[in-house]
Amino acid sequence: HLSPALARGSRLLSAGRHTREKSQDRVIRIFARHVAPHDPECTLTVIGEGPDTAFYKAVAREAGVEDRVFFPGEVPFTQMADYYAYADLFVHTSLSETFGNVLGEALWCGTPTVAFADGMGVSAQIKDGVNGVALSPGTDDSSSRDADRAFGRAVLRLLDDPQERARIGKAASRIARERSSPRAVQEKLAFAFQHA
Repeated sequence: HLSPALARGSRLLSAGRHTREKSQDRVIRIFARHVAPHDPECTLTVIGEGPDTAFYKAVAREAGVEDRVFFPGEVPFTQMADYYAYADLFVHTSLSETFGNVLGEALWCGTPTVAFADGMGVSAQIKDGVNGVALSPGTDDSSSRDADRAFGRAVLRLLDDPQERARIGKAASRIARERSSPRAVQEKLAFAFQHA
């Protein structure tokens, strides 16, 4: 069930297996440094479990946002749509996605998304400014810090603009369905077999 505490302000959502290559610690740090100070009631929910759950909780504690970062654990797939619908934004900092199932789920559900362009799964699914916001992740410490600031600014900008969130969310849902509905997938498979 969704925590009533989440209702007090803007709601950010991240999801995925808690392993360091998924980089949820980065989204927690971005939240702590670049979002929370400017939006004192905003919260972040980090769905999932894994070998680094305790590490992620420690990051939230050390960053001073443990009372605003929620860890509900694993959520049954059948309940994920409720979380996507409840979130104001889906935030995704992983750079290791060959596809990115949780990203695809968020887009399908029409949840406005801010993510780092990874040259793989995120880049294949998000067209910046059309169906989400895709930002350069940076390539070294300095550019990564700049990227984190830009990510935080993008989050705050969308939280302050419900019309833009609605526009991006509608486009995300429409494009996801056009690209990956069962019928679209069947047609792509048939095309591949016919041309093999």
